[in-house]
Amino acid sequence: MAQAVEEVLGPRINKGLIVVKPGHELPLKFIRQVHGGRPVPDENSVQAAGRLAVLADEADERTLVIVLTPAEVPPSRAGRGGTGKPHPRGYPGND
Repeated sequence: MAQAVEEVLGPRINKGLIVVKPGHELPLKFIRQVHGGRPVPDENSVQAAGRLAVLADEADERTLVIVLTPAEVPPSRAGRGGTGKPHPRGYPGND
């Protein structure tokens, strides 16, 4: 996904950051990559979230912010608890 964004926007990207699993780095020119655990977050994930928060704080009303999320979401995280039925309290983990 990040490669597609770079193909479309190229040098118009002022700042960018994606979190990748170690060993899954991409040949990117404008978007920086940092490591994070997946599917289980680790300390790198926490640090990456902090870096993303800093970028978000730097954004103003003239900033285009693009958020990319993975297409596959484990059933236990999709709000259905893997059963195809809505989770009784919304998103799993919001108990």
